[in-house]
Amino acid sequence: MPFQAPHKPLPSNKSLKQKQKQKQKQKQKQKQKQKQKQKQKQKQKQKQLQEQNKHEKMKPAL
Repeated sequence: MPFQAPHKPLPSNKSLKQKQKQKQKQKQKQKQKQKQKQKQKQKQKQKQLQEQNKHEKMKPAL
């Protein structure tokens, strides 16, 4: 008889579901991180614009 590799059992539905849940959680975490980064960037831009507007208002008109 030729050599056969040992049979590897198929993954159970439970383990597959757990893996899918883990992947979904990771994706959600990444999305939340990206949203937070975007919010922080927008806040920084708004602060910069406000500072520029303050400086422009403080300058005397020529």
